[in-house]
Amino acid sequence: MNTFDHAGNHAHHGAHAPDHLSTLVTRRFFVEGLKDDLQASTILDILTPQSGVHHVRLDPRHHWACVDYDNTTIDVETVIETLRNAGHPPRQCFWDRLKYGWWRYLDENARINAKSVNSPCCSNPAALHAQRQRR
Repeated sequence: MNTFDHAGNHAHHGAHAPDHLSTLVTRRFFVEGLKDDLQASTILDILTPQSGVHHVRLDPRHHWACVDYDNTTIDVETVIETLRNAGHPPRQCFWDRLKYGWWRYLDENARINAKSVNSPCCSNPAALHAQRQRR
């Protein structure tokens, strides 16, 4: 079995250059039913054209998909739904659902911060200090 990247090549192939490095995230999913190279190619063909997806790596032997995406453009729910539509839903055990919930929160927070002009975020405490009124 091979490990595949976004173009179906071996994993040493380079990734797309991201537009916003600060919003590029990597999410690793255990994909049920991912057993061979043909299924991996199907998943690559479906995930790769999604807007915001920069890189996809699949390992059929270990049943995982690693997706790098811009979380201001696409969110974890879209990736999960795309995997489901491909016939390979991600595992849904307790810890996985907890992890997906955390990722949803992070993706939503990133989108809100990206759209906001002057609102502070956790990585910009100077904005908090500058907006505070002195009495």
